Amino acid sequence: MAGRAERAARGALALRAHEQVVQEQDACVFDIHVPAMRTTRTVRGTCVLTNERVRGLLTQLVVLPDTGLDAESLDVPLHHVGGGRYQLPLFSAPYYEVEVPYRATPDAAPERARLRIRFHEGGADAFRRHLPHARDAWEHRRHERDALRTSTAH
Repeated sequence: MAGRAERAARGALALRAHEQVVQEQDACVFDIHVPAMRTTRTVRGTCVLTNERVRGLLTQLVVLPDTGLDAESLDVPLHHVGGGRYQLPLFSAPYYEVEVPYRATPDAAPERARLRIRFHEGGADAFRRHLPHARDAWEHRRHERDALRTSTAH
């Protein structure tokens, strides 16, 4: 698995302006289930929670034919992470599960996929605690930005 220095060197951790890392957790497993295709892909990687999105920096390429998903990373804006659930199973790693939108093609209607992030080496409880605060702050910034755009457009 690539270390943080290697990922940073190849640009995988490139952040947007004003974006900050809230939590970074190695040794996660991402399960991506696309009900419309009756398929699930599982891949290991690093989960990065920022003040704008949840990123999965993956150790291998994920290809889901006919979904438009062909990537070395997952990128889910925080406003799409609401309604997720945190689970603490007795005999397996804790996980966070959420439905996320995707488009099979750029002009297709949005569909839903299920993303499960399993935390095999800790960090799940911290993720559960940090996520609502990061999401609320992101929603506040989005509304302020939208209000500013509206007021300058008139």
